Amino acid sequence: MSLLLLTPYRRLGWRRAIAFCAAAMAVAAAPEVWWSYLVRHFFAYARLESLFELGNQEMPGHNAAVQMNFAIAHPILMAKVILITLWADGKMITADLIGIFGWGQLRLPAWLYVFAVSTGLAILLCVVVNLSRDDFARLALVSLIAAGLLAVLMAGFIPWTPVGYRRVLLDRGRYLLPVLAILAFGSPPLKRLGDVLSGALLPALTLALFLVSCFWTVRVVTIYYFSSSNLLGRNIRDIYYDAPSQSCPASLESDEKGWFSMVETGRTTAYKQNYRVILNRDDGTILGESDPALIGGNGSRWRLHTWNVYINRFAKAHLWFATGKSACHFADTEFQPFRVPPV
Repeated sequence: MSLLLLTPYRRLGWRRAIAFCAAAMAVAAAPEVWWSYLVRHFFAYARLESLFELGNQEMPGHNAAVQMNFAIAHPILMAKVILITLWADGKMITADLIGIFGWGQLRLPAWLYVFAVSTGLAILLCVVVNLSRDDFARLALVSLIAAGLLAVLMAGFIPWTPVGYRRVLLDRGRYLLPVLAILAFGSPPLKRLGDVLSGALLPALTLALFLVSCFWTVRVVTIYYFSSSNLLGRNIRDIYYDAPSQSCPASLESDEKGWFSMVETGRTTAYKQNYRVILNRDDGTILGESDPALIGGNGSRWRLHTWNVYINRFAKAHLWFATGKSACHFADTEFQPFRVPPV
């Protein structure tokens, strides 16, 4: 990333640009060296081979040492694997680049992803139409650095992907966030965006994306981590009476479990009613309640989040569809224990 500081070489001169770049590298390297010093005892007692063996035991079919040898010995095939991953998982990578919270569990409302992608493409169009020949040298340097960032996918390829697999598994778009900063260095100077289209549209699009993203991101994350439901901790039998489960108008579509929480998503055919979906444990204690903000508004889809209150054992949980004073049971799920990493 510090190589980006070489881009204003025409204004600063090569000597100042290189000095600025070297200073930035030194500042970035200092905390890395300090962190390496703090964790030196861990690496002194845990050899790389033992870490590989531990990963192979926990994930059958994985072999980090073999994957690392493949990445080093076959760079062309490795590049092909990365391209296949970008083609096959482009939507997932883009969604994660915009924002997926929790342990890859909680997505933002679908319309927000469409809005972010559309606005980003419109901003890119405003930049492209104002490019000139003088910008191509800077774009070449920026493109070279951006291409180097694709090596981040190799970090996901080595420990997580089974041997012989044709694409990277568990890739995360958030690792590519620095690409957005790099693209800013490749854009023409703002003083050249003086025509009516770019001069008015570009600031408006940027401000709209900033405001909408801030509002909805903060709203969703607040509800995700700090639920305002007044039903939590109460007993469902004290609030609702049982309705027949055979005609319950709700269904469970996805059950996303993480180390510390889980997110349930589903559909209902009674979306015109004022409904809520409730999760409770065996004794009736309510653990979670659906919130329209998590899914993007009231409609035929619902979503709820709850914390994993059983960290050391399996436990059943039950989903109820509630309207008025009645609730019907329509699905079951379970909490799963998670292994605490060794200290």
